[in-house]
Amino acid sequence: MLHPGHGARGVVSEVHPLGWSWAAYPRPVLTGPFEVEFDESTQILAVSGEVDESTAVALRDALDAATATYQRSVVVDLSSVGFLPSVGVGVLAKALQRATGAGHPIELRAEAGSIAQRVLQVCALPHSQG
Repeated sequence: MLHPGHGARGVVSEVHPLGWSWAAYPRPVLTGPFEVEFDESTQILAVSGEVDESTAVALRDALDAATATYQRSVVVDLSSVGFLPSVGVGVLAKALQRATGAGHPIELRAEAGSIAQRVLQVCALPHSQG
């Protein structure tokens, strides 16, 4: 059963038969910990935290810096990413496109069952599980 919400953004809320409810949309922008570390010796760009509207630019910049020299293929490890909405998927898709066009593809990697792995699978972005 749907009832109009009168709370924080006037969103529509769904009321569960057991009595609890949750707002279906919109999800607030979270500012959780976000880190990107690039290990030049292994060419692994490790991303952790939440990729959202406030961190997508930092991810794009880190991808650009990691792939600037293309000494060898870069692996983007997303196993520790806890939130990956469309803005993050767009950054990753564009990086894949650019790298493939330059002849030095990047590899997206995420642990099986992780949030990132499920998002990459649903969005049909090529990735490995590891």
